[in-house]
Amino acid sequence: MTITEIHSNLLESVSADAPLVLSFSETDSVDLTFLQLLYAAKQSCAGRNIPIELAEPVPEALLRVAEEAGVQALIQDLTTKHTTGN
Repeated sequence: MTITEIHSNLLESVSADAPLVLSFSETDSVDLTFLQLLYAAKQSCAGRNIPIELAEPVPEALLRVAEEAGVQALIQDLTTKHTTGN
């Protein structure tokens, strides 16, 4: 899936005013662009009181890229909500 397709899917999901469920099951690699989209989705959801849920734990590749980019707090926040159910 291209970043343009991911962006489009995120826009549709946020517009639906339903919980945003993120799945990384088919994720082979990620880059900074994906992290930027993830951050924007998180901000949009927060502004609309839309919860973000994870379908499964965050893959190591995403954790590694987030750490290298210095935005591990973004992923940790999603992971904490996933593991605690909040």
